[in-house]
Amino acid sequence: MPQTENLINMKRTKEEGIIDLVLDEDVSGEHDLYYLEWEDAIAHSGWMSEKEATTWFEKQTMTVKQVGWIVKETAKYIAVISRISDWGEGESEWGLMQKIPRTWIRKRILLTNFI
Repeated sequence: MPQTENLINMKRTKEEGIIDLVLDEDVSGEHDLYYLEWEDAIAHSGWMSEKEATTWFEKQTMTVKQVGWIVKETAKYIAVISRISDWGEGESEWGLMQKIPRTWIRKRILLTNFI
């Protein structure tokens, strides 16, 4: 990502490992667009020895990288949509909706000022 003078600070939130890059201007618009990285839940359906399973639990991760609009944020989760359509008849329609537990979020970068 190119450097920009709009990015003024990087801060860790209270939850370890979460990084927010914050822009120095207020963003207009109904919802803000973000780049997100989050750890997804994973599963293994086969059989392993106890030693192999312990290693698998320690080393296996699934990091998801995506862009979307955060439309709601609570202490427990964020609601993200990846598509917005407007038919020109009033209310917009949302698609590709996700509810992600906040503890899964590892990084988020505000992109609204770049669109």
